[in-house]
Amino acid sequence: MEHLRGRFRAAVRDAAGLHDSVPGVGVCERRITHAALNKDNGLIDAATGAASGPGTPRGRVGTNFAKAVTGAVVESRHQWRELRDALREEYGERRASVMVCALTHDDPLSDCGGASDRTIIASFVMFALVLGVIAVSSRRRHPAG
Repeated sequence: MEHLRGRFRAAVRDAAGLHDSVPGVGVCERRITHAALNKDNGLIDAATGAASGPGTPRGRVGTNFAKAVTGAVVESRHQWRELRDALREEYGERRASVMVCALTHDDPLSDCGGASDRTIIASFVMFALVLGVIAVSSRRRHPAG
């Protein structure tokens, strides 16, 4: 039965034009990989969000790249909203606003409030750095795939 599933997947892949330039490995050996579905390479205007110059075969089909960019923008905004709401719930409006400012400004100590807020900012930045280190070390121990 597994052999038939593999042949079916190959037929679907061929019919859809999903040819992997980077084949799956291990348990993903006969699966369609990100390389085949990829639509996320091109130019995005930072001011307008306009997508142009798709750089992958799937991205060049119709408006695939523009749709992928629109989806990414919508999802990013949703995640930011969720993060802000969670920070407000956990730390209150004032402290949460300072934390969001620290994440979104290049010079948070100057841009995000007075002297009393600097302690919040410094603590939050250190917390974010520790989380980043944990995430990187976790990925090294447990690679995706």
